Amino acid sequence: MPSSNTRSSTQLRDVLANAPRLFRLVWQAVPVLFVLSIGLTLAIAAIPPIELYATKLVVDFVVNSIGKTAINWSLLGLLLGVRIGLGLLKEAFSQVNFYLTLRLSDRLTLYANDVLLQQAIRLDLAHYELPEFHDALNRAQQGGSNYPVMVLQALTRLFGQAVSFAGLVVLLLQFNVGMMLLLLLSVLPSLVVGLRFSRMRFWMTRHQTQAGRMANYLQEVMTQTEFAKEVRLFNLGEYILHRWREIRQQFNLESAHLARKFAMVSGGAKIISNVGFFGAYGWAIVKTVQGRISIGDFTMYTGAFEQSQVLLENLLKSIAQIYEFNLYVSQYFEFLNLRPEVLNPDRPRLFPTPLKSGLVLNNVSFTYPGASQPTLKNLNLAVKPGESIALVGTNGAGKTTLLKLITRLYDVNSGEITVDGIPITQFELQDLRRNIGIIFQDFARYNLTVQD
Repeated sequence: MPSSNTRSSTQLRDVLANAPRLFRLVWQAVPVLFVLSIGLTLAIAAIPPIELYATKLVVDFVVNSIGKTAINWSLLGLLLGVRIGLGLLKEAFSQVNFYLTLRLSDRLTLYANDVLLQQAIRLDLAHYELPEFHDALNRAQQGGSNYPVMVLQALTRLFGQAVSFAGLVVLLLQFNVGMMLLLLLSVLPSLVVGLRFSRMRFWMTRHQTQAGRMANYLQEVMTQTEFAKEVRLFNLGEYILHRWREIRQQFNLESAHLARKFAMVSGGAKIISNVGFFGAYGWAIVKTVQGRISIGDFTMYTGAFEQSQVLLENLLKSIAQIYEFNLYVSQYFEFLNLRPEVLNPDRPRLFPTPLKSGLVLNNVSFTYPGASQPTLKNLNLAVKPGESIALVGTNGAGKTTLLKLITRLYDVNSGEITVDGIPITQFELQDLRRNIGIIFQDFARYNLTVQD
């Protein structure tokens, strides 16, 4: 069972270990859309370096043609056509990829939530009666609703950024290896800052889980019909609103405190990044003035400097986002890792119909998880077919617990329950429960139609 003291690992290698499982989830949900999206991302990412080179050719052609009477207009038209065509092609690919990404996100979100709900209805009643489980479920709902999609989008962006950056590196290495290293080193502080504050945001959100659940409950009390009469009759509204406001304001204070620290440290990282960019930019100006590179080269290299730095920052930002989003996805997978303890037998037997000897409890004992005293101890009972009995006792005597054991909502700690001499653990759960009718004293009311 999940524990409130459980501390998830936030080591980068442990968090990224979720990636294979996440990819399996994506592949099960949207294999075709995933492949198409990756292909388009690769195509879009490959275009910017080619655009820069095409721009260089246009600029060099224009500069070399100044003052000349014989100008190859066909070649100029071809170069301009290639440059314009690349821009249009990138825009067309981007629009198609936007549509695919939207479809992929919707279908993956639906699938991830479907898997979570399947797990929720598969788990035992014992899970639902522990507050730690509800914390884990709440975190899983947060982590599984949007974060798998966000991780996938960040990974796709990272893939595209890496391809674009590789193309720019090919151009920049022709200029100066030192400048390339300067640009790379200047953005590393942003990565360190991003990873650190991603971890801090995650733990802030994780520690707010219980208080957040209380705030959501208080909001339900103020807005749901079942509470409306009592809230007004006993003048509870202002008190409950005050409690809710305290929790939410505390969340805002914690978030503002973290944002202020992040802004201060991030500002320093940005200064270092700008120093690297303008150092490379100034070096390109010197080379151009000295006549060692052409105007077209200057245009290409400065464009490559700017794009590569932006790409590097975005690439490192994507890594930080993947790390942070994976922290939340890890909570989703933590919930999926929970296993029910009440299981179907490998070779189930059919429930006997009609009954012959009836229901027998033999020395049945049961203690609720976390309780120090047993609710039932060495209970013996026999109920024959057609016999009607009444169980009478004070609150907490174990009457409802007995029904939970007969229906295998829990399994006994010791002893045995049989139907016609067959232990109930040998029946399939659905078959057993289909043959037992129960109305609990706290039965649920469903806001559905009679037909449902």
